[in-house]
Amino acid sequence: MLFSECGLKPGLLKSLAAMGYTQATPIQEKVMKIALTGANIVGQSQTGTGKTAAFLLPILNKIDTNRKSVQVLILAPTRELVVQIGEEIRNLTKFYGVSFACLYGGASPNVQKEKLRRSPAIVIATPGRLMDFMNQKVIDVRTVDYFILDEVDRMLDMGFVRDIKKIRAQLPSVKQTLTFSATMNNDMKTIIKDHISTYEFIKIGEEVTVDKIHHRYIPIEHEQKLFNVIKLIEAHPDDRIIIFTHTKRNTKTIHQILIGDGFNAGLLNGDMAQGKRQSTLNDFKINKTQILVTTDVAARGLNMENVGLVINFDVPADAKSYIHRIGRTGRAGAEGKAIMLVSPLERPLLQDIEKVHKIRIQQSEHIAQIDRQGGYGNLRLDRSTDKKGGKKMMPRKRLSPTQKYGKLPTFEDQKPIKTENNFRSNPNHKKHERSLGAPNRGVDGYKGSKPDSRPEGRSFGARPDNRGPRPDSRGPRPEGKSYGARPDSRPSTGGYKGSKPDSRGPRPEGKSYGARPDSRPSTGGYKGSKPDSRGPRPEGKSYGARPDSRGPRSEEKSYGAKPQGSFRGAGKPRHR
Repeated sequence: MLFSECGLKPGLLKSLAAMGYTQATPIQEKVMKIALTGANIVGQSQTGTGKTAAFLLPILNKIDTNRKSVQVLILAPTRELVVQIGEEIRNLTKFYGVSFACLYGGASPNVQKEKLRRSPAIVIATPGRLMDFMNQKVIDVRTVDYFILDEVDRMLDMGFVRDIKKIRAQLPSVKQTLTFSATMNNDMKTIIKDHISTYEFIKIGEEVTVDKIHHRYIPIEHEQKLFNVIKLIEAHPDDRIIIFTHTKRNTKTIHQILIGDGFNAGLLNGDMAQGKRQSTLNDFKINKTQILVTTDVAARGLNMENVGLVINFDVPADAKSYIHRIGRTGRAGAEGKAIMLVSPLERPLLQDIEKVHKIRIQQSEHIAQIDRQGGYGNLRLDRSTDKKGGKKMMPRKRLSPTQKYGKLPTFEDQKPIKTENNFRSNPNHKKHERSLGAPNRGVDGYKGSKPDSRPEGRSFGARPDNRGPRPDSRGPRPEGKSYGARPDSRPSTGGYKGSKPDSRGPRPEGKSYGARPDSRPSTGGYKGSKPDSRGPRPEGKSYGARPDSRGPRSEEKSYGAKPQGSFRGAGKPRHR
């Protein structure tokens, strides 16, 4: 069907002619016929079928170009897809004056707010950035007439379900809703029923891309993958190639190796700034770079024409991602080629892909080569099976003891374990069941012990002393006598070794030294003491009482209290 037969406005037809499009694809034809009538649409179509233009053309045809408010709201899961839809609108409205604004994370919010102040007719946004601006009262979505959801299945996978519901609740005047996805599951059907009462379902070719793509797999060891990627690139020197891997670290490692080997390669992953990501995509689209190393960021919805080969460095953990990856080639009816490198641990993931999509992936005629020099095998490259076969690890649910171990027995239900002599290891063993007279050992003793050699019914008695008599160093003892006292080994001075000699001379026999003479001076005081001012004491008498220096006491009176100034410091003020 020709676009001129769809009832589009002249400005849109002129823009399509400038782009070189005159014939509508099957999904474009079906969508435009229904959308121009105002009915809600749920469309399922694989990538590369032109569904972006399918929902844009009928909506652009209905927009009031004289109205200064937001009329169309388009939600997309990724920044790259938002930018791509914006570029498609720019091309379609080249001769049709319609303003639009793209809202996404990773870019300056002030620039995007400035665009919203100009009241664009179309807003293309990611759910996160749109929710942020709605909370800041930057955008008023109550005037939206047309609500479009692109790549809904991808938004559900990314956890945007709650955001989509909140955004839809703020759109009271929506006249028409268009929903598009590559796959359809029960969760999507539930969301659609919650927000769309009646709709037309359109499905175009579930296996359109698979039929047009020559996709094969190569069984190979994980350490040999990078070496064979180099060989595959050398075997396709004129093709534009996309290499998919499941981690950002792998993209960086593979990109560095390709650049080092002289290949013209670009890098794309989620850690890059938005400006750098967009620049990399533009360079690949205009053939400035031949090879693009990327994660699944580039696997959904991006228009990449003339891609001759898609290399899956590892098997995608999600079986649905396989169709989106290989869908980058064989677009718009063209033929393409896809090769997947499968290690022995990734065989179950390959079987999941075949089971989900009901296809049979044949082994490639390309034979895996071995890097005998070991130049690439020592590089650290992540495996798709590193996290439980590549599947997303869910948080472990905490179980109660009853759920984990079943019904716990009560104390009455516990029974003793009947084994021999296990009262130490068995807490349920009853102590009174043991025989008090029985030995703790068995017949043959404890495990590993020697057998008992005692006579039956007898005890061992005292253990014999096999040490023998201890020799006496004092020589033979005289008959009938004792050794006597041990001789005194001290020196004649009477002191032990190292002691000072006694200065009192030899002690008279049978007498003691007597009292040690008094070495104090005659004054009666010790060395350094003051002399006694009372003079020598009379023999046999005492000095008597010390005279009272206070003078005679009056009769029947006491001296009274000691004067206040009798101690040092008296009369001074007290400090608190």
